[in-house]
Amino acid sequence: MSMPAWKGLFDWSMQHQSQEGAVPKQVTEEDRKWFQEAMAQYTVDHVQRMKQIKATLDASNDSADVVQQKQDVLEELLEIVDNIDNARDLHTIGGLATLLSLLQAPQASLRWRAAEVVATCVQNNPPVQQWFMEGGAMPKLLHLLHDEDATCRTKALLALSCLIRLNPLALEVFRQKRGVPQLVDAAKDKEVKVQRKALHLLRHVINAHPPDAAAACQLGAAQQAATCLGSSDDDTWQAAVLLIHEMTQNAETLEHLKQ
Repeated sequence: MSMPAWKGLFDWSMQHQSQEGAVPKQVTEEDRKWFQEAMAQYTVDHVQRMKQIKATLDASNDSADVVQQKQDVLEELLEIVDNIDNARDLHTIGGLATLLSLLQAPQASLRWRAAEVVATCVQNNPPVQQWFMEGGAMPKLLHLLHDEDATCRTKALLALSCLIRLNPLALEVFRQKRGVPQLVDAAKDKEVKVQRKALHLLRHVINAHPPDAAAACQLGAAQQAATCLGSSDDDTWQAAVLLIHEMTQNAETLEHLKQ
C-alpha cells in the first residue's frame, strides 16, 4: 500500500476509535467501501501471483525482453517463497518442474536465479525437500556445480547445502552420486566464493557422516584446505580452519595426515 493510503487508513481508524463517554460513530457504506479498497491494495493473493509467474517462466520465447522479464519474476518469486507456506504452494500449482527446468536454461542469469529460489524453497522445509528430490533436483544441482558461470556454481552449492541439511535421505543420495569428490573439486575452484561454500558444505557432510573424512582426505581436501589458509578472504580462511578441525576428529584421517 502506498504511503498516502496508509495515512488515510490510519486517520480513518483514529476517527472511528471509541472514546470514553463518546457515542461510537456509525460506519457508512462509503466508509466500508473505502476501507475494503484500501486493504485490497495491500493484500496479495500469492498463489494467484505464483501462477502468473509460472506462466511467464514457462514462455518459450527467449528474446532479450522476455529473459529480462523472467529474471525479474524469479527475483519476485524468491521473496514470495521465503514464506514456508508459499514454498509448499509452489509445488501445488506445479511450479517445481518449471523451476527445475530453468536450472538448465541457456542463460546463466536464469540458471543461478532458479538455483537461488530452489535454495530458499527447500531450506528447513522437509516436505518441499522431498518434493524437489522426487523432481530430480539433486542431479541437476550437481551438474550446475560444473557450470562455466561462477555465480551458477556458487548458487548450486547454496541449494545443495539447503537440500541436504537435516535431510538424511538427501545426504545419502548426495553421497551416492559422488557428491564428496565434487565438493573437493569445488574447493579448488578459482573463485573464492565457490571455494568458501564448498569448504563449509564439505565440513557439514563429514560431520554428518564421519567416514567421509578419510575419503575426502585421500582426494586432497586437506591439502586444499591448507592452501586456503593463505587466503586473503577471512571467511574462506575460517572455513578452511573449521574443515581441518573436523577432519582431524577422524582417527583414520589423522593418521593419513601424519604420513
